[in-house]
Amino acid sequence: MAALHVRSARRAYAELIEPEVLAQIDERTLAQRLREAIDEPDRRGWVWDQNGTIAGYAALVGDDLRLLYVDPVAQRAGVGTALLRHAREHGARVLRVLAGNAPARAFYEHQGWVPHGDGEPWEGHPTVLYRC
Repeated sequence: MAALHVRSARRAYAELIEPEVLAQIDERTLAQRLREAIDEPDRRGWVWDQNGTIAGYAALVGDDLRLLYVDPVAQRAGVGTALLRHAREHGARVLRVLAGNAPARAFYEHQGWVPHGDGEPWEGHPTVLYRC
């Protein structure tokens, strides 16, 4: 999951986030955070298995969709849509997207999510709050 997250984030944010910030996304540190998050009672997560390989994953904290990452090689194959639908069926009602991430924003809006103003900045970059 951590390797997928790093690949996906570096691709999705290449034009939005400073290269030095993207370079700091460390697979080992992220893997440890993911292991620790599994034991937190208010967190839920799902993976999309594609022939024995994790093609995407989503994580929910309360009703807040915190993570939705799809491996770049699996994008546009319905993985993100299925994960988002599943998260929504299990209580996802709010999420945040980098304001400049036009493809992600278009994806969420196409899925029925509606922008609701500014979200908390991430690494100094503005985000948009979405609700469904």
